[in-house]
Amino acid sequence: TGTFSIDITPEKKSDYEVTLVATPAPLSLPVVGVFPVVGKSDMVKIRVAEPTATDIKNIEISVIGLAFPATDIKNITIGVIGVEFPSTDIKNIAIGVIGPEFPSTDIKNIAIGVIGPEFPATDIKNIEIALVAVPVEYRGAISKKELEYNESRGTIPVSNVPQDERGKVHIWGRNDMVTNQKLGIHWIVKDPDGIVVEDYEDWESWPNTDPGKTHEFISPGRFDLNKPGTWTISISLAMNPTSPVQVASYAGALCTVKAAPPATYHLSIFVPTWAYGGYVTPSSGDYPANTTV
Repeated sequence: TGTFSIDITPEKKSDYEVTLVATPAPLSLPVVGVFPVVGKSDMVKIRVAEPTATDIKNIEISVIGLAFPATDIKNITIGVIGVEFPSTDIKNIAIGVIGPEFPSTDIKNIAIGVIGPEFPATDIKNIEIALVAVPVEYRGAISKKELEYNESRGTIPVSNVPQDERGKVHIWGRNDMVTNQKLGIHWIVKDPDGIVVEDYEDWESWPNTDPGKTHEFISPGRFDLNKPGTWTISISLAMNPTSPVQVASYAGALCTVKAAPPATYHLSIFVPTWAYGGYVTPSSGDYPANTTV
């Protein structure tokens, strides 16, 4: 009798059958049968399965693209979607992109690095990436609004603009995202009678607007402020030119235009006289405005 142990190192998952054979001399398995077998054990079945996903630290993610900020790793999550974590099964691990900063259609900007022994680092085909479609929340603001009229400027809404000045609109849009964005604008200016005098729409050109920065949109021409009363403007600031999303708006007064003084005055001079018991009018006539008589 004796006590001994046998180490078995299976190279792959499978169902193994193990039988212990005793012979008169130490023999390797290939020559079993040359000498008589003096003892044989019952067959023992051993099942070698995959390791379970209990140690998620053995996977790391490195970001290699510009579209996703490498300092903002919180926007990536790892999800194990299988009961077991087999190194040969591509379906049992997925990466879900959950942040709005990373476009769900651009897979090339993510790389996977496997650092643990449980998952073969040389077998990258065993990982798949699942992109989770999450709507992007675009954020922006209209930071400043100004009306230029001849040589003057004022913050919209502007009061007491002289009649017959020529107006030009200046609008600043701000990017409140953490990524570079293309800003677009659309505004409509109407006179006091509701007639459209300017309808302007445009998207900024490259290189677009950095996070926290602003872009100024300017009227391409000028319009005549030729009617007294309240002029109005409606403004829409947008992002994502392929499918525009409004991020800010304004609808209200552009300015109030004060009526121009008349071009001429009719002046009559009345002089009292006691001789005739009334008044005489020695002078009467039309005079231009701002004329000293």
